[in-house]
Amino acid sequence: MKKSDGNAVRRSLATLFRKGDIIVLALLVVAVVLSVVAVTGGDDGNFALVHIDGELKYSLPLDRDASVDILDGAMTIVVEDGRVFVSRSECPEQLCVHGAPLTAAGGMTVCLPNKVIIKIDSGEVDAIS
Repeated sequence: MKKSDGNAVRRSLATLFRKGDIIVLALLVVAVVLSVVAVTGGDDGNFALVHIDGELKYSLPLDRDASVDILDGAMTIVVEDGRVFVSRSECPEQLCVHGAPLTAAGGMTVCLPNKVIIKIDSGEVDAIS
């Protein structure tokens, strides 16, 4: 590219955008980025929803560590470091105890003998719902 071509591009951009236009465009971009950050808000809105026998019994925020005994102490659910997992259960096969901790929205742990479902919900509504 020749030096004169660079000057021609610079002149055409100067006639297309003025200094005020560029400032307004930059402010618009900043406003859009800030509004997206404010709406999404990171993962701080994630909750562990605990359903027992099909009924929502607990909604545990993942940003606070907690330990909850359910079913009269037959099962213990732990929230720790943004993860939720079953630390103890009296069910025969212990599949819920040996499962990986849940960290992301959409994750789920199920204990069929105790009729317990634990799932992560971000509180966000998608376009379909």
